[in-house]
Amino acid sequence: MDSIQSNKQLSYTRVQTLIGLVFFSIVYYYLVKPARIHLNSEILYPYFLKVAENNPIKIEQFQTRINIYSENQNSPRGFGIPFGGYFWLPFFLLLIAKEKKLYYLLLGYHSILCIIPPTLGYLLVNGHNWAGTLLEINELFFICFFLLSLIIGSLVIYNNWMKDIP
Repeated sequence: MDSIQSNKQLSYTRVQTLIGLVFFSIVYYYLVKPARIHLNSEILYPYFLKVAENNPIKIEQFQTRINIYSENQNSPRGFGIPFGGYFWLPFFLLLIAKEKKLYYLLLGYHSILCIIPPTLGYLLVNGHNWAGTLLEINELFFICFFLLSLIIGSLVIYNNWMKDIP
């Protein structure tokens, strides 16, 4: 009886995880991504172009990212619009894993990304080259935070699945 119940629990956990992944994917694709693209193309990019009019700066726009090329830098410095795929996948995994502190930390970090990188981009466009270095550091931290969140969420879910196997 216990093995039947644990198999049902394991199946329920796996189905719940898969349904959640599909749900979050649909929400991201149809609601979040279009909002991020609109924010970038209709608000941020035009603003940065206007700020850069009198500066020897090249601004390049992608769907959810802005790159800034200043005179003395060969590679671009820039930022992406937060709450993209690098947020939703680890957030969902941490939510399923019931890691409240970590998903609140991830939510807070992405909330901060709404303010700090655009501000650094503004400073870079206005000639403060040190802001470009901070944007690069942010990119590295962003990737590390994403990978760490992804690994922790995946490991907790995996360990929970293994506990339920008879």
